[in-house]
Amino acid sequence: SIGLSHRLDAANTAGLEFFAQEAVLSGIDGQSELTLFLSNKRDNKTKLTGYVLKGLADGSPDWGFGVALKLTQ
Repeated sequence: SIGLSHRLDAANTAGLEFFAQEAVLSGIDGQSELTLFLSNKRDNKTKLTGYVLKGLADGSPDWGFGVALKLTQ
C-alpha cells in the first residue's frame, strides 16, 4: 500500500491510496485498488471520512464507496 494526502485547510484533508495484494489462496485472483478520500476533522474528537474505490484487478471489487466516522474520547 502506498499513498499520499494533502491538507486542504485546518479541517480538511484529501488523499489517494494504491493498494495491492497477491492472492491469498491458489486459484483466487490478487487485489489492486485505487482509493480517493476526503476527511473532515469536525472537532478534536470527531473525524468524518468519505471515500470512493476503483478496483484494478479481477480479485478486487469493480467500485466501492463508503463513509467512516472516528470518535475519540
